[in-house]
Amino acid sequence: MAVALLAMLAQMERIYMLERAAGARAAKEAHGLPTRRLAKLTATTRAGAAQRTRCGGGTSPRPTVRSPNRSPQNSASAAPGGTERYASTARAPATKADE
Repeated sequence: MAVALLAMLAQMERIYMLERAAGARAAKEAHGLPTRRLAKLTATTRAGAAQRTRCGGGTSPRPTVRSPNRSPQNSASAAPGGTERYASTARAPATKADE
């Protein structure tokens, strides 16, 4: 019974929603406003997009994405003298004495 009640309420809400949309559409027509979706592109931007498409693409190449661990600021060779940036965390090379 509860499911039937919820279904009835949903149907009523759908009817009310359609009536509100129809009323808004009628009010727009009465004021002389367009009732359709407006174009996102103007004629000028549409012509420019068509020209770029005919020419083989956009105005710039695709951007490259760099990993934060591969940037020159994080590499050891970027530090003065080619030394390691964080010397305190650097591991010493293994020697026979460490075995």
